[in-house]
Amino acid sequence: MRVLLLSCDLLVGSQTSGAARRRNVDLQIVSDSTQLLATAQAEPVKLVFIDLGTSGFDIALVVQQIHSLKPQPRIVAFGPHVHRAKLSAARAAGCDCVLSRGEFHAKIDAILEEHHSSCEAECPQPDRLDS
Repeated sequence: MRVLLLSCDLLVGSQTSGAARRRNVDLQIVSDSTQLLATAQAEPVKLVFIDLGTSGFDIALVVQQIHSLKPQPRIVAFGPHVHRAKLSAARAAGCDCVLSRGEFHAKIDAILEEHHSSCEAECPQPDRLDS
């Protein structure tokens, strides 16, 4: 399984790489949305992780472009729980799963393990993010 991570955060990259190694997943980390889309177009991707803490991209545009890929990868976006507007924007843009950063790190192994199933049950409902 090929997975892409859009993030400039070294800690996020390290933690996600560790989870990918444990699951024998091919993870590629990119630092900007242009590189993300070029990499995803070059070779099929099953899953895209988007760190909403990464600056310089429009989540709606990136999701739209990822949704145009065939086969269409699942998109999991995550960010700090205090950035409610970014989390809501990711949800509105059509990400398959939107998590707080803590939830992402707690569930990364399960997400990689069960990438083919819906993570709807794993995703917090919008009202849970407000607490």
